Amino acid sequence: MSIETWLLFIVVTIVPVMSPGPSAMLALSNTLRFGHGAAFFSALGNSAGMIVVGMVVSFGLAAVIAASAAAFLLLKLLGGAYLCYLGMRLWLGKSPLAGSVSSLDASPSRLRLVSEAFLVAVTNPKALFLISALFPPFLSSKSAYLPQVIILSLTYGGIVFAKHILISFASGWLRRYLHNPRVIRVVRRIIGSIMIAFGGSLALSSR
Repeated sequence: MSIETWLLFIVVTIVPVMSPGPSAMLALSNTLRFGHGAAFFSALGNSAGMIVVGMVVSFGLAAVIAASAAAFLLLKLLGGAYLCYLGMRLWLGKSPLAGSVSSLDASPSRLRLVSEAFLVAVTNPKALFLISALFPPFLSSKSAYLPQVIILSLTYGGIVFAKHILISFASGWLRRYLHNPRVIRVVRRIIGSIMIAFGGSLALSSR
């Protein structure tokens, strides 16, 4: 793969990656609730999930799901249910969205943050089909297939990671102004509702 092709892939990929989605809502929620450290591990999990999706899609899973109505239905129901679960947990929870530095000790384990974000990534069929549309034009039959797939998958995951870090900084700025309990409750419920809406739309989506 030439450097020109790789740079073009980055340019083409930035716009769809930066569009809002369930992973962005999860990153926003984790930063507001637990701080930048939690957002880093959430970004790591989602990025890892996208790398795995990129590798799996490139070796045929997208074609299998496109051909199998049952596989697509199962994936979208699992992804939608998990997003709804996260949204309801945020909607009904009582832990603060913002607080002092000392309150960050109560944040979930790193493994939980990574695994939640990873699951959101790999159970989103829209991401699967987006990657299946983005990768093929940049894969050359004149070069070894596996190195190209690895490069594109790592690049895609890196762009996703950068997106989540940007969300972390933006929401970290917002976090400083969330001290009113009523405002915090409203923000929690807005983010939770958006995640539930994403989950519902995912479960009801067509190919």
